[in-house]
Formats: sequence, structure tokens, C-alpha cells
Amino acid sequence: MRRVTGLFLTIALAFSLAMPVWAAEPDPASAAPATRAMLCAALWEREGSPVVNYLMTFTDVDQNADNAEAIRWAAAEKLVGGVGDGRFCPDGALDREQLAVILYRYAKYRGMDVSVGEDTNILSYTDFLERSDWAVPALQWAVGSGLLDTKDGGRLGARDTVTQAGTAAVLERFDGITIHAGLLQSWTEGSEPKTILTAYMAAITDPDSADYIPVEDRIAVFDLDGTLMCETYPRCFEYMVFVDYALNNPNYTPTDEIRAVAQEIIDTRWQEKPSGISTRQAAAAAIAYKGMTPAELEAYVTGFMNSDAEGFTGLKRGEAFYQPMVELVRFLEANDFTVYIVTATERNIVRALVKDTLGIPPAHVIGTEYGYTATGQGDTEDGDYTFQPADQVVFDGSYYGENAKMSKVDAIVREIGQQPVLAFGNSSGDVAMCEYTVANNPYYSLSYIVLADDEEREWGDAESAWAKIEGYTRLGIGTISMRNDFAMIYGPGVEKNIDAPNR
Repeated sequence: MRRVTGLFLTIALAFSLAMPVWAAEPDPASAAPATRAMLCAALWEREGSPVVNYLMTFTDVDQNADNAEAIRWAAAEKLVGGVGDGRFCPDGALDREQLAVILYRYAKYRGMDVSVGEDTNILSYTDFLERSDWAVPALQWAVGSGLLDTKDGGRLGARDTVTQAGTAAVLERFDGITIHAGLLQSWTEGSEPKTILTAYMAAITDPDSADYIPVEDRIAVFDLDGTLMCETYPRCFEYMVFVDYALNNPNYTPTDEIRAVAQEIIDTRWQEKPSGISTRQAAAAAIAYKGMTPAELEAYVTGFMNSDAEGFTGLKRGEAFYQPMVELVRFLEANDFTVYIVTATERNIVRALVKDTLGIPPAHVIGTEYGYTATGQGDTEDGDYTFQPADQVVFDGSYYGENAKMSKVDAIVREIGQQPVLAFGNSSGDVAMCEYTVANNPYYSLSYIVLADDEEREWGDAESAWAKIEGYTRLGIGTISMRNDFAMIYGPGVEKNIDAPNR
């Protein structure tokens, strides 16, 4: 079963255990049993040690004891109840099902999503029947979210006593769930990919988990257009910046061939993408940018990012990133992932696009390549020329082919040198990368395709997107539905401009 880890360590309090009915928070280094009072104290402190006006009638809790307020608060919020005969049993040893039930109630008290338990199957445990009926929903949630792991022999161990160290570890994982959920605010409540990715992160960052992945092997790869940012407003950014440069730049005069490709993009921008346009656009752009330095192209791209996204109102082209996916990148980075962008878009353009929005280092952007030369090189071959102090590196007008499909796998092997453990794409051009990530991976790995199925907030095609799900599933690739999994796609105030195609 998956385990969940957090970002905070549970700190033990140095109080004497000899005091009557007093129990500190669980000691993460102690093999002694945790108690019911300890768990109350731990949760009470997480809430800022509130004082509540509640008449606590437990006969075995001293109203003046140090832990009385913690138990009073937990009872008032219905996180805990008595054990019968008017007793609370503060020093009673905590078992796994009690731990699960109290944390389940606490999660709901905190407004957390506990729906993962609804689809969690715990029937496969060899000791499934050795648990209390009232604990089943909580146990399903605790297993599904990764709080509880599997005991030796495939046991759930619902009635096994929990040590202080074990309880501290579960609390750390719980903190992790809380933190991770806060990083994915723009995802729909109950989103299956969000739930899976949160549990995944918990498992692979826990050194005690069988799924633990060392930091140096936490590699994630993302496609750009349609995965991290919009490509339907009305065409992807790379196409539109090329059109602008070729047709609207007073400092550039296009050839008839380049003008024809740019005009083809304009004329078909609200239609199905013409066959072969990706190759024609890239080859034409390579020639158009010939003689420019990468810095000059970056400056032009940065300026174009401030233009309006044609298919929307309230959105600039440089802002057209999917907010949930931006949060996902932040989520991975917060858990020590190294994130790469592996895209069919020319890499210098992508470097400019993500510089401020995502902060991805230039070396971590892998894309379609245009050729380079030195300004003083002339026709001399690279192997025969030495770069001179007065030289600048400029584009030479050549195009090395689109970085798509198997080319993405080739680029990952050459430039990263490690098999990723997470991959995210959106089209057939990303399937090879996604499949490479999960095929025969020594680590727990996942890959996802983002479905452009939102026709209300985006220029998606639900029927076409959903028709592909079965094929992705057969390959072991998950799907992220923009319609169902994204609570917000862009920032507030952004709307789809349904009149744009009529302009």
C-alpha cells in the first residue's frame, strides 16, 4: 500500500510520563505504545491549542490535568468519544483503527477531501474481518490516502497497537496531505488524478516506503502546448509568434514562401490543423529567424507574450498557462523533483515563455532545434572553425526536425540521461514519452495525457478527447480531464471568446 509523507516533522514534548493522566505528543523515537490522549494533544496543538466551552463528563479525566483541554476540544468537535461507562481512557493504548477513525474525523473537520475512501478496496487484506464495522469508512480512507501501510503477511492490522514512533510517522504523512492539497488549489475537489498524484508523492518521498525514490532520481517531464499552456487560441504560441514576425514586423521582409506559410496558418487557424503544417511552420520559421541571436528571438517572443490571446477575453498570450498544471509543477518542485519541458516547440521560444511563469532553467528545456553558426564562420564547417572574440552565435536557417513522438524519447536519453518517473503530455506526439516513462521503470512511475475536453471554458472537443481514453488506458497512461479535473483553467476574469472565429 502507498504511504504518505509530509514536510513537517512531529516534535516530541519533554514532559514526565509519571504525571497522572498526562500524555505528551507521540515521541517519534519511542517504541512505547501511543495513547488516546497523545493523539488528542497532537491534533489540539495543530489547531493552535484552542480553549472551548464544553462540559466534559469523562470520569477518568482530571479536569485540571495538563491534557484536559486537548481532550475537551477533541470531544467538543466530535473527534473522539468515550469507551463506555463514562470513561475516556486517556492512557489507553491506541490501535490502528482508532487512529484511522480519529484522523478521518479530523480531516473532515479541516474540510479535507476524504472521497478517496469511497473507492478504496480493503477486502484483500488477510485479516479484513478483524476490525470494527464503525471503522470501515475511516480505514478505507486511511489506506486509500496512504496513511496506513500494509503489515507483514498482507495484514491490515486494524486492532494492532500503534507505537509512538508509528503515530508520529502517520501524523507526518497527514501533514503532508494537508500541505499537498494546499498546493493544488485549482484542481477540482475529489479529482482522481489529484488524489492519485498526492498519494504518489507521499509514497515516493517516504524513506520507509517500498516506493521511495531518491531525490536524484525524481525526474518529471512535461510537454508544453496543450499540456502546460493553451494551444487553441487559435493556434499554439509558436505558430502565432512566427506569423507576427513574418507578417507584422516592419524590420523583416518575408520571402513568398515564408509569407505563404504564415498566411496558411492565418487562413486555417479556426479549422482543423492542415496536414504537415508543423513541419512547414518550423522550417519556415528557421529561415525567418536566420541571422538572429537567441537573445534577439527571446526579446521578440517576450514582446509578443503581451499580445491578447485571440480566443479569450482577459488573457494575454504569455498568461495562457493552465493554472492547475502550473500548480502541479510547483507541487513537484516542493518535493525535490527536477522538472524538464520536452516539447515540439523550438526550445529558445519555450525558454522565454517559461522563464517567469515556471522558472524552469534553460538547460531543462528540450525542444525542436534550429541550427546555429558564428557570425564570422561563413561556409567553414563547425569542425574546422574556432569561435572568435568578435563572434556572435546566430541561427543559420536550418531545421533539425520536429521533437515529437520517438524523438522525445531520444532527446530524454541524450539530454537527461535518466528515465523519468512522471510524464505529462496531451497528444499522440507525447505517447512515446509517456509510455517510455512507465515501461519497465524500476521506480513507481506515472504518466498522464491532458484531455482538451472543455468546450465551455476552452476550445476543446470532448467527443474526440474521450474517444482516445481507452487507447491510453491500454498503454497504462492516465488521463486528466480539463472539464472535470480543473476547477479553474486560467486566472479569474478569463472567458472564452466565442465570437473570435467570426472576426
